[in-house]
Amino acid sequence: MKKLVLAALVGFVLTGCGGGGGSDESKPTPPTPDVQPTAVQGAIQEVHGNDIIINGRRYTVSSVNYDKQELAEGTSLLKPQMMVQLKRQAKSGVIVELEPTFLGQITNVNHQADTFSINGVNLSFAGLSNEINNDDWVMVSALPMATNNGLSYKVLSVIEVENTDLAGRYELEGAIAQLGNESSIFKLGQVTVDYSNISLPVGIKNGDWVEVTGQYIKPNFMASEIELETYDESNNDHEIEGIITKVNSTKTVFELNARGSFFS
Repeated sequence: MKKLVLAALVGFVLTGCGGGGGSDESKPTPPTPDVQPTAVQGAIQEVHGNDIIINGRRYTVSSVNYDKQELAEGTSLLKPQMMVQLKRQAKSGVIVELEPTFLGQITNVNHQADTFSINGVNLSFAGLSNEINNDDWVMVSALPMATNNGLSYKVLSVIEVENTDLAGRYELEGAIAQLGNESSIFKLGQVTVDYSNISLPVGIKNGDWVEVTGQYIKPNFMASEIELETYDESNNDHEIEGIITKVNSTKTVFELNARGSFFS
């Protein structure tokens, strides 16, 4: 379990920090330098040409990737409220890795009710563009949200990706349920995931947050790869944005984005 410091609220933004000592009021306190994190996860706030702003910091983008492959469209794909991960390069800027929660064809679009479906999941989003219609290829960024009925999704953006390198790809994220009840399937919310053609990650269990790629063939999502999503590799050089999905009874430990626990 990692200890990070709560810095700001969009969901919640967490940043690593060093230890502190006593203060000497007789001496002026020097300004604290703005230490740029080596890795950032969060939603884009603004896009300005080849620059983006995340968590109040401006970054120059060197390339835009999906599934570790560079996309020809580059920064033209980047939009506000899109979930991404940044990795710093020494001179040329940052590599932006797209981190959609869903990627696929949108269906059941109801602009009056602000609802739609993607990969078998029913969602709502008040900002859904009137130009997005059934069967368009879209990328949905969302954060897990705790409800009385378990984990749901807080949609941040729905972005059309027709005529790009992302069209034709499928992705789905969620918390595993009903693993082990039946052979080679489990549930991600409303969706049945069939993993009969692949092996599961070692140690995976119910409640784990996973990223599944493959193909949605109604009514099942046929998995070609399953990746366990955690913050185990994050350290004090990482900055993470998200929503608190669980807090212990003493309010000393909380879970972020259903992916890892932290000391408060």
